[in-house]
Amino acid sequence: MEEDDLVELTIKSYDECAEEYSRFHSEKSFRKRLETFIALLPDRALVVDIGCGCGRDTEYLMEHGINAMGIDLSEGMIEQARKYVPNATFHQMDMRRLEFENSSVGGILAMASVLHIPKEQMAGLLTELRRVLRFDGLLFVSVMAGTGERIVEKSVAVEGMGPRFFAFYNIEELKDLLGLAGFRVERTFMDEDIGVDWLNVYSRKE
Repeated sequence: MEEDDLVELTIKSYDECAEEYSRFHSEKSFRKRLETFIALLPDRALVVDIGCGCGRDTEYLMEHGINAMGIDLSEGMIEQARKYVPNATFHQMDMRRLEFENSSVGGILAMASVLHIPKEQMAGLLTELRRVLRFDGLLFVSVMAGTGERIVEKSVAVEGMGPRFFAFYNIEELKDLLGLAGFRVERTFMDEDIGVDWLNVYSRKE
């Protein structure tokens, strides 16, 4: 299967289960990840929540005084985000081709989103994220720990959800990719959710 077909397969699964997925994930909280992100943000930063899903994290950022907006490639998820967080701005957009000016964004939150992009496209994606970040802008990336990449047929959280593509990373692999793309890694930690180990990495545009 071609790389773009893997992404389309994943988006189709989110579109078809957007409502059920949102019901499950809207009540979850990743306070430690988000509090750390907010603490490291440049002042008065515009933050883009890429792969925003139901808008849960966009809402948290806004509640803490952050100028935040969300994007997602899934039309179904954008519809749910607008329903759950009607006072926020959401756009259907591909994170690999962002519709923002150069150096116009102070922070990017990528919570469990870049892991749906094939590894062959990761360098290009990070270059695109760096393009829109201003100097010293903050990038947060959260991915599943592991090796390789593959299609996962079933969701452990949402019954009936179709197959999705996942890329798995170890910390050195992710740090190397960020470094090559022009980011300085500032902080990392691991945590666990739904039986999965997650790598959380905060880096800054150099």
